[in-house]
Amino acid sequence: MSYCLQRLPGGVYKKFSGVVDVAEYMVSSTEVANLPDYADLRFSINDFSGIDGYKASHLEMTNVIAMDMGVRERNPDIQLAIIATDAKLLALIRKLYQSATGYRIDYFATLAEAQDGLSRKLGFPVVVG
Repeated sequence: MSYCLQRLPGGVYKKFSGVVDVAEYMVSSTEVANLPDYADLRFSINDFSGIDGYKASHLEMTNVIAMDMGVRERNPDIQLAIIATDAKLLALIRKLYQSATGYRIDYFATLAEAQDGLSRKLGFPVVVG
């Protein structure tokens, strides 16, 4: 897996590629959580649209959930956006991650849909360049 982190006005955009595994995903999440202005971020976009696959055991997902529940206290109102079309990945995120962490998560099939949806929801333009 590799990912690219892009800072945007009001938030961040993470584009994943290759085969995503949980350990590397946690590195990307930690990078965002360690940003000095993390508490002020309004949104985070996780783009899985270009991945070749993913590896995630139940135990690994539990570790991600535990880490993110701790981080959530620093920014409980951040809006998460997931870009993906893989039905199994979406089900995993909805069933385990969203239900356990309580994050507000919107799901989109494309980056254009995510930008439009977040812009309407947040009241300012979200543009990934």
